[in-house]
Amino acid sequence: MLSEFLVKKGFVVHGAESEEETLKVVQEIGGRVNIVITDLGLPGQIDGCELIERVLAQKSDIRVVLMTGYSRGKLVNRLPKEGCVHVINRPFSVSDVLTLIDRGGN
Repeated sequence: MLSEFLVKKGFVVHGAESEEETLKVVQEIGGRVNIVITDLGLPGQIDGCELIERVLAQKSDIRVVLMTGYSRGKLVNRLPKEGCVHVINRPFSVSDVLTLIDRGGN
């Protein structure tokens, strides 16, 4: 749903269903990837915080949005100290994500 909304708004979206796919996209077309939007809860062995660390290790200037139901306070010790990482809490609307993207994540 979020990816469909972003495509309709004119964004190019590269979906990934795993950590490996995400890292492959960032590695292969990293110069054209401006933002990664991920969830804290991911299928598999790692969570969104670990994925963020791996993405930032490949491309340190990328912006990351982490979607979660947890408060930022519970995540602050798990988020990378460097990099442009933003947390958006559920429930949120797709327009909330667009606002975050449009204002550069600040």
